Amino acid sequence: MAEFGFYRLLSTVGNGVAVEPWHLSYRPLARKAEHLLTPARLLLAWQNQKVAGAEWLERRLPSIFSCFIRREEKD
Repeated sequence: MAEFGFYRLLSTVGNGVAVEPWHLSYRPLARKAEHLLTPARLLLAWQNQKVAGAEWLERRLPSIFSCFIRREEKD
């Protein structure tokens, strides 16, 4: 799998995230795109939208982002 540029994003249990063996990422594309998703961009996407728990999410976004969105394990 790695020889073709793919890797498993969530291959071990940790930080409340379950193992997802079906969740594959393509490293060359992921590397190009990873800088595009930021906490600030998420907040902009939520502006003027009815997002349940938006205030709670906004206060905790940095920790949610680092734990669940930018979490990567090498395969």
